[in-house]
Amino acid sequence: MMYMVIGYVTEVLGDKRWETLVTSKVLEKVGMTSSKVLTSSMDLKEANVAKPYIYRDEQFLPGDINIYKYCYLTVIR
Repeated sequence: MMYMVIGYVTEVLGDKRWETLVTSKVLEKVGMTSSKVLTSSMDLKEANVAKPYIYRDEQFLPGDINIYKYCYLTVIR
């Protein structure tokens, strides 16, 4: 909950979206010009995005978009 509040306050004080502020004030300043903030689970379909893995049954299995939907639903409950 506090991360959401901090994000909201940052947007209000910075007069820009959180994603834009993180990109311009953090990522670009440290030279991470090809990094970006994912704003949707559909962003995972891009070719240059690291893919998630799930540890299940004592092995790593490729994850998919559904793990992010699950995480989102878990957080807002």
